Amino acid sequence: MSRLTETLTAGNVKIALLAGAVCFALAVGGQGLAGHVASALDIPGLARDGLALPILLAILLVYVALLACPFVPGAEVGLMLLVFFGADLAGPVYLATVAALCLSFFVGRQIPDSTAAAVRRRVGLAHAAEALVAYGGDPQASGSRSRVGWRIGLSHWVARAMAFRGLTLAVLINTPGNVVFGGGGGIALTVGLGRLMPFRQFVVSVALAVAPVPLFFILMDSISR
Repeated sequence: MSRLTETLTAGNVKIALLAGAVCFALAVGGQGLAGHVASALDIPGLARDGLALPILLAILLVYVALLACPFVPGAEVGLMLLVFFGADLAGPVYLATVAALCLSFFVGRQIPDSTAAAVRRRVGLAHAAEALVAYGGDPQASGSRSRVGWRIGLSHWVARAMAFRGLTLAVLINTPGNVVFGGGGGIALTVGLGRLMPFRQFVVSVALAVAPVPLFFILMDSISR
């Protein structure tokens, strides 16, 4: 029996259930906050009356702040901007999205190592960090990664996720309903706190992950002309 299986005690199950309930409550609260802010911004009204540059910058700042917060579905504001303004705002919304996730990542990285290590142990990220050190960041050493992953008690799917952590991050960011486990801001914060990847790799992964939606609006605008 692996160490991972051995740790699934009744106490851990209770902690997991409590954490799930807290995450759900935070997600509901974040959903309400995002909805309230979106209503206050009145983006449909701005689309009718015209959007001045200072107002646009203010909205983008609000969007960055919302998206950077864990458990807040701030992406809805960005999507509304794209729906009502189309390709004209695809670039600004894209850059603001990347900036928001990078901000969350940096906040996670600024947490002291001792505190970050305690949190990683508490939420189960310690093994993931050990795996990254053991893997040495070498994407070619798949056999070595597998052996080390089992040795430190990781399940096979966790080892695979860590081996392709850039792809895993992109999938998590684009998963519908990801607000339940932190949303884009929470995911980026966790990656930074867990020291799961260097900043350069994080930026590349995020830049590719959030590109499809803005590109879709640009493509639709080009087709409609």
